[in-house]
Parts: sequence; C-alpha cells; structure tokens
Amino acid sequence: IDISSSVGDLAIEDNLSRIGMHEAAADIFNVEDNPEYDCENCYKDELEIDFNNPDTWIDFYFPHPEWEEEIHDFIFNGRTDLRKDIRHLDTFNLPELDHNSTIFVNETIYYIQQAWDIEIETDQNISYLPFPQQDNPYA
Repeated sequence: IDISSSVGDLAIEDNLSRIGMHEAAADIFNVEDNPEYDCENCYKDELEIDFNNPDTWIDFYFPHPEWEEEIHDFIFNGRTDLRKDIRHLDTFNLPELDHNSTIFVNETIYYIQQAWDIEIETDQNISYLPFPQQDNPYA
C-alpha cells in the first residue's frame, strides 16, 4: 500500500511511504537480494531519507529503533526509520488468528495479521483542530 501524507492545502507532501507483505520479505530489517524475485525491490525495506529542507516539510515513516544494529551494519549511523516497511507474508488459517485483535466495520469482521507503528512529523503549526475543543478527547 503506497501512502501519501500532506499538510492541508499547502502542497506539502510525502509520497514515498509504503507498507506491505511479501513471501520473500522478512520481519527484520530486510535489504538482502533474493534472485528468485525480479520485482524492483518489492520485498525490501527502504530507509527514510534524511533531508535538510529549511521549511515546509512533512515526514511519514515507520520507526524501528530495535533494528539499530542491523541498520548501522548496512549504513553507518543511518536513521532507524523506514519509508518502506515490508513484512513477511505468512499463510494462515482462521483458527490461528487472534480473536482479541479483531476490527468490526459495517457488520464485517477483520482480523489483524500485521500492524505497523508510524510517525508523522512536520514543521507546520497544525495545532488547530477540525472540531471544537470540548469534543476532542485528546485535548
């Protein structure tokens, strides 16, 4: 799934993020070549790019501080954040699914097979809310 993030109507975008699952991927920092697949790195993780944009930026990424050693073996002192986080695609049966991690939407049940942590950062002041302050449970 390609992910695009933006800040309002300001034309500030990050269109480089992707999550997904592939049978050639691993659930660790995954950058090794697999000669059985020729799909333009469709199964590989990619590190987030450091940029020095002075203003008007947004950054959507998947943090992985637990992979610091593997990432630093790959690129010295690199960020531990990924812009593409591809997980291993396992086959599964209905009895193997965790019934405590279900989501119901419009009378349809969904089972979570993988979950991703995300971070979104920007230099823009987005402290305003699209709804009244009293309705915001996070205020």
